[in-house]
Amino acid sequence: MKIRGEIAAFHNKSLDEMLNIQLLKVQKLVSFVYKNNTYYRNLLKKNDIEPEDIKTLADFSRLPILTKEVLQNNIDDMKSINPMKASPRKTSGSTGIPLFFYKDRIATAHMDALMYEVYSWHDIKMGDRQARFWGMPLDKKIRIRWALKDMLLNRIRMNSFEITPDACAEFYHKMIKTKSRYIYGYPSAICEFIVMNRQNQLPLDSLKLKCVITTGEMLYDQQRKIIQEYLNCKVANEYGNTENGIIAFECPAGSMHLMMHNLIVEFIDSETNKPAIENTAGQVVLTELHSFLLPFIRYNTYDMAIYSGNNCSCGLKLPVVKEIGGRVSDMIVTPEGRKISGPIINYTMAKGVGRFRAIQKGRDTIKILIEKNVGQGISIDIEEIRNKWKALVGDRMIIDIEQVDKIPLEKSGKLRSFIREQEHP
Repeated sequence: MKIRGEIAAFHNKSLDEMLNIQLLKVQKLVSFVYKNNTYYRNLLKKNDIEPEDIKTLADFSRLPILTKEVLQNNIDDMKSINPMKASPRKTSGSTGIPLFFYKDRIATAHMDALMYEVYSWHDIKMGDRQARFWGMPLDKKIRIRWALKDMLLNRIRMNSFEITPDACAEFYHKMIKTKSRYIYGYPSAICEFIVMNRQNQLPLDSLKLKCVITTGEMLYDQQRKIIQEYLNCKVANEYGNTENGIIAFECPAGSMHLMMHNLIVEFIDSETNKPAIENTAGQVVLTELHSFLLPFIRYNTYDMAIYSGNNCSCGLKLPVVKEIGGRVSDMIVTPEGRKISGPIINYTMAKGVGRFRAIQKGRDTIKILIEKNVGQGISIDIEEIRNKWKALVGDRMIIDIEQVDKIPLEKSGKLRSFIREQEHP
């Protein structure tokens, strides 16, 4: 609760005050890694930077940008020497590069406290039941672990792998029975739930939800309208990642505010590698201010977004971001017409896979391109990947898997993990 109180107080400060606090935090972080982190100490020395050289946030931009590939291939060397209790984590792989990493308890506490604070903007309280529209791992042991976590965190889960009329009706009644107060998840899965339960002739406004928080995909205007109209509640869009938590969150006035308490967020022109001009798209580069065990310093998310100043009618001086792109996850459509959200494909990968891309060539054909992870001396089990895909999309889908030396990037520098060559029916 102490951290959350600090966050609430921070959000009420002026922009200059918030920037000054960020500078103090980044100076502390740089001093820490110089003393306790071999990788970053060598990096600072290589770039002729001493901790005392960081006198402004502009000075901080002298540090090189960290890519996912560098982090992936040097993960053990990048951990700080000081022992801290931590837990292993894995990213969703929505950029096509799966990442295994560590999160210490201090960083996790700040991420969680921030989450509850911004949820409170929409009257969501700690302890409110969450109805989660998310994927489920195919591994049974991991499923059991996730079920226990859901129980501890007071949430129920709609498996977005298996959105059918019967499953949607069952989950609707479960939401009523458990008095779920808000929905969290992929907007595509939430809209499918709405469409199918309208077909089931179930009164959706009887759910009496406080809010629907959408995340993991681009939220389209039509999806927002569907959710608001049929669930009769407000929608709050969330932009974040597994590595660093919430990056931007929608306030009641409709602006996406940057989470400056936890993160320094830069928007970098991919061609010049310099700050993007205001109201023009730039790559989102993050520095997590409370992650000391595994520092994320100028970490390239490969996302694109537009910084648009800090004017919002809600009164907060937190900067505003708009038109977050590069996280658009198209839908896989099976031969039977079932729609599956793009981020789910990460669960179909096997050990040893570095980058990957799935391309839907037609209603019954998917081509999988995979790169071997150069940082791991593991042979890739192609049949394991094929079997996982079959479990996901069914036996009628042709799964063509090809191991390649390099998967090409998009013009923006983004590595898309899913591409649809066939239009939606």
